[in-house]
Amino acid sequence: MNDSTKIMELLKEVNNLMDKGLKRYFSKYEITVTQLAVVNILAKKEMVKLSQFSEELKITPTAVSLILDRLEAKEVIERVRSKADKRVVYAKLCDNFKRTHGNLDSNVNSFLALLLSTKKEEEIQKIFEGLELLKNILESSENIISDHISLN
Repeated sequence: MNDSTKIMELLKEVNNLMDKGLKRYFSKYEITVTQLAVVNILAKKEMVKLSQFSEELKITPTAVSLILDRLEAKEVIERVRSKADKRVVYAKLCDNFKRTHGNLDSNVNSFLALLLSTKKEEEIQKIFEGLELLKNILESSENIISDHISLN
């Protein structure tokens, strides 16, 4: 297995493990990770057009609609029609959900803090260094990709 394949496999595994961990951590809310992503978007923006969820989450409008249906049934979100254009529909967090669940970003941070609390400072530093290195490689990839495309 070459290095790029190993990195892709590790990224997939990390993503899957984060999803599983977040599901367990947020199980008391009975919210899936994708639903949590929708809630986090709404926590940052008061109201969001349904089409914006598709763009941000890279999922189909149909999938967004199903997610919102489930969140609406749990009284997590509500849909609101635009007063200016009745065809436009927004979603927003229900006031009751905001009061009872507080800041979800801080809850996600609490999840990560809990995981890291069992690790030594050196291990945490290695994680930072590896993630920073990967971020830098990805940020500088434009020139590498452009060169690759022009050669082919």
